[in-house]
Amino acid sequence: MGANYGGSVCNCTRSKDERFMFIARGALGTPWIRYVATDQENPMRRPPPRPNLGNVLYDSVLGECKANDPQARLQFREMILYDRQQSYPEYILSFSYL
Repeated sequence: MGANYGGSVCNCTRSKDERFMFIARGALGTPWIRYVATDQENPMRRPPPRPNLGNVLYDSVLGECKANDPQARLQFREMILYDRQQSYPEYILSFSYL
């Protein structure tokens, strides 16, 4: 039985080399900028509070990469959203290796 997508069933076959990727839009709002990755001793389960605003949290976390900021230690730019209403999965790409 194939996957069920909103009432329609996909009965297609796929090769072992086929991969999938989601292309999504995200509304970052006011992000907290990070230059290093978090580790197991300092996990981030939610964004930190914004300064001088009491218990108001940042909307997202932006992990900045070396290419955009010399003080960053991350290789790739990463965006972390904590509320699923901030993201919209727009496309799913299917590709395979030749």
